[in-house]
Amino acid sequence: MAKRLLRTRKKYLPLLLLPLGLGLSGFLLLKRKKSSTKANSFDVLNSSRYQILKPFIIAQSKVESANYTSNLFTRSNNAFGMKNAFTRAQLGYSSPGTDYRYYDSLSESIQDLILWMDYTNFPLVNDVNSYVRALKERNYFESN
Repeated sequence: MAKRLLRTRKKYLPLLLLPLGLGLSGFLLLKRKKSSTKANSFDVLNSSRYQILKPFIIAQSKVESANYTSNLFTRSNNAFGMKNAFTRAQLGYSSPGTDYRYYDSLSESIQDLILWMDYTNFPLVNDVNSYVRALKERNYFESN
């Protein structure tokens, strides 16, 4: 009896594991698709004058959003810590009780950074030190 039960389990085990395997592979594909979506979001820079700054902007978004895990990013797609502006055109929307912008997508957050760069006449630089200096000179951040 025990041998027959063991043979039956062996016979049906692949059928039981099939849905688990399909679910796991679907999860992995979805996870891969999500990360490629992040990379594709930065393609908006390819048609802007800031294309040369793309590596710096990607690095900046990763630092500011704790590699896309911060509360601000996960709740509002705000990859750059953008706050509500009062003197320039801005994408996204404000939410009561917070000074930070909410965006429908990472791409919209990047487009808002481009608007800020246009507004501040951001220079096209070719090294990270110049990029950080230009951010600091435009009061993008307050820390040293």
